[in-house]
Amino acid sequence: MGNRKRSWSLSNQILLGIGLGVASGVFFGELMGVLGVIGDVFIGLLQMTVLPFIIVTLIANIGRLDPSEAKRFGLSTGFSIVLSLFLTLGVIAVLPLALPSREFAWFFSEVSLEERAPFDFLNLFVPSNPFSSLANNVVPAVAVFSIAVGLALMTLPNKKVLLDQLDVLSAALSRVNGTIVRLMPLGLFAITANYAGTIESDEIPRLQAYLSLNVVSAVLVGFGILIPLLAALTSYTYGELFRAIRVPILTAFVTGKVLVVLPLIAANAEKLLDRGDGRSSRANAIAPLTYAFPHAGKLLALIFLPFAAWFVDEPLGIVGQFTYLGAGLLTMFGSPISAIPFLLDTLRLPADMFEYFLVTGILTSRLGDALGAIHIFFVVVLTGSQLEGRLRFDLSKFVRSGAMLCALCAVVFFLLRGFLSQTVEVTNGSQTLIENMRSAVGDTPVTRLEGRSDSKIEDAETTALERILSSKVLRVGYQNDVLPYSFVNGKGELVGYDIDMAQILAGQLGVEVLFVPIEKDRIEEQLEQGEFDVGMAGLTMTPGNLTDLRYCGPYGYATVAVIVPDHRRKEFRRRAERQDYRGLRLASLPSDERGDFGESIFPGASIVTVERVESFLVADGAEGDALIWSAESGAAWTLRYPSFSVVPVNPLFRVPLGYAVASQNEALAEFLDDWIEVTSASSVDEMLFDYWVQGKQVEASQPRWSVVRNVLHWIE
Repeated sequence: MGNRKRSWSLSNQILLGIGLGVASGVFFGELMGVLGVIGDVFIGLLQMTVLPFIIVTLIANIGRLDPSEAKRFGLSTGFSIVLSLFLTLGVIAVLPLALPSREFAWFFSEVSLEERAPFDFLNLFVPSNPFSSLANNVVPAVAVFSIAVGLALMTLPNKKVLLDQLDVLSAALSRVNGTIVRLMPLGLFAITANYAGTIESDEIPRLQAYLSLNVVSAVLVGFGILIPLLAALTSYTYGELFRAIRVPILTAFVTGKVLVVLPLIAANAEKLLDRGDGRSSRANAIAPLTYAFPHAGKLLALIFLPFAAWFVDEPLGIVGQFTYLGAGLLTMFGSPISAIPFLLDTLRLPADMFEYFLVTGILTSRLGDALGAIHIFFVVVLTGSQLEGRLRFDLSKFVRSGAMLCALCAVVFFLLRGFLSQTVEVTNGSQTLIENMRSAVGDTPVTRLEGRSDSKIEDAETTALERILSSKVLRVGYQNDVLPYSFVNGKGELVGYDIDMAQILAGQLGVEVLFVPIEKDRIEEQLEQGEFDVGMAGLTMTPGNLTDLRYCGPYGYATVAVIVPDHRRKEFRRRAERQDYRGLRLASLPSDERGDFGESIFPGASIVTVERVESFLVADGAEGDALIWSAESGAAWTLRYPSFSVVPVNPLFRVPLGYAVASQNEALAEFLDDWIEVTSASSVDEMLFDYWVQGKQVEASQPRWSVVRNVLHWIE
C-alpha cells in the first residue's frame, strides 16, 4: 500500500505540475520561454543514466543466462514485440482509409531540391566503434554491442565476479535515476510552461486531419488494444496495468523522450512481476532490448505517409501500402526525422511535405513517446509473464477479446470518417492561394500600361539614370504570366516578386514607377528605344541573351524542371534519376533558352515549341509530355492547375535571374548591380522570396496571446 500511495502521490504531483505549466503558459505567454533552459537541464539529467543503464542491464541479464535460457528469453521477447508491432501496423494501415477525398497543390520549397543521404543501416546496427555509437546516441548499435558482450559472457567461467559488479553499478544507476525522478514535477512544470507559452498554432487547422489520425491511433493502440490485450493474457487487471504505466506515460509525453523512462518502466514492471522470492524477472533487460526495436510510438509517425499521399491527391495503392509499412518498419529503427524524408522519396511524394511533418512534430512526437512507453511496458510484462509461466491463455476469452477489439476498431473508423468528412475542408482551395496574393510592400495598386509605350529616348546625351531622376518616373518592363515573379492576380492587379522589387527600387529613388508590357520577341528593341528602362520579370540569364542585353545581378536562380501531369509524376522522377528521357516530347517557350539547350539536359527527348505556359496547361499535356520550365515558377503554376506537378532535373541545373537594361545604359546597370547587392544584404529579397516563391507569410511575428498581454495589458 505504501508503494502505491507514493506512486499515486507522484502522479498527482506530475499532473499538478503539468496543469500549472499550462496555466502559466497561457497566463504569461512568451515570458515562460525562459523556463526552456530548466526543461533542457531536466531532460539532460534524465538522459544521463539511460545509455549506461542499457549497457549494464543488457550485459548483466544476458550474461547470467545459460544458452537454453537465452533461447527461451529471445523467443519470448520476439513474440511479444512481433505481436505488438503487428497490431500497431494494422491500425496504421486501416485508419488512414477514413480520410475524405481532397486535391491540393503547394508552393515551391527548397527542401524538395535537397539530396537525401541513403539510409545507413550499417552504422545504425553495426557498432564498428561502440564509443562513437554511445556519443551519437545510436541506441540499436549500443544494444547490439551489449547483447554481443552478454552472449559472450554466457559461456565464460568466473563470470559471477563481473556480473556482481554490474549489478552494483545497475543499482547505483537506478538510485541516481530515482533521485532525478523525484524532481519530475518541477521539471515537467518548466517544460509544459515553456511549451504552452511559446507554441505557434497557425498551421494546426490545415493539418487537422493528420492530427486527428495521430491522436485517435495513439489512444486506440495504447488504451484500446495493448493494455486490454495484456490484461486478457495475464493475471493483471486493466486498472493495475494502467496504474503501473501512468507515470511513464505522462513523463514520456511531456519530456518528448521515451528513452528517459526506460528505467522507470523496468522498475514498475518488476514490481508487477515480483514473486516475492528475490529472483529477477529480467525486466531490466527486456526494456532496453525492446527499445532497440521500433516501438509503436515510432511507427505512429508512418501515418504521415498516407496522409501526405491524401494531401497531394496521389493515392498509394496496394503496392504503396505494403511499401510504406514494410520499409517504414525497417527505417524506424532510426529516427522518424530521417526516416520520413526517405519514405517520402521512396513513395515519390513531394519532399516539401516534410515541412508539415515538422510543424506538427511537437504534438505528434509526444503522443508517439507516450504510446512508446505503453508498448515497451506491454512487451516487458508479457515477456516476463511468459518466462515465469504465468500467461493465462483462454481461447474463448481470447476470441471474445479479439472480436471486441475488431468491433472497437470498426466503430472508431466510422466515427473518425464521419468527423473528418464534416470538419475537414475537402474542396480544392489551392487556386485561391496564388490568386489572392497581394503586394508584400504596399496596398496601392500599381500603374501599368497594357499596350505599347509611346516613350522614346529624346536626349541621347542624358543617361537613363539621369532621365529617371529628372522625370521622377521609373519605367519597368513586366510580363503578366511569369508566376510568381510578375503576373496578374485574381483581382486583376499586377503583382509578384519582381513587381514588389520594382516598387522598392522606385521608393528608394524617390520616383514613381510605371509598368510597361514586355514583348518577348522585341525586348532588346524596347530597351534600346527607351520604351522602358529596366526589365524586371523573372528574366533568365542564359548564354544567348547575355550577348544581346546587359543583365544586372543575379538576384536569384531558377532551377530547371519540367511541369508534368500528376499521373506521370512518378514516371518523370524515375526518368530524372536515370537521366533517361528517350521518346518524350518536351515543350518549351520560343523565347526560353532552356529549350535551346534542353537536349543536353534531357538526353533523348525531342523539343517542341508552345506559345505560353498556360496554353500547355490548358491543353492538359496534349502539346507535349511535359513543359521545360523552372521549379520555382512551375510550383506557382500548379497552384492554378493542381492536376500538374513539378519534377526537377537530376543533377540540379540552375539558371541565374537578372534585370535587363539596354547595352548602352552602363551607368544604370552599375547602379542596379550595387542596389541588388545592398538589397540582398538587407534581407529584403529573402523576405520577398519567402512570400512570393515559398508562400510564407511576411507579416511580422506577433507576440503570442497571453492573459498578461491581451487581457490585463501589463506588458506591451
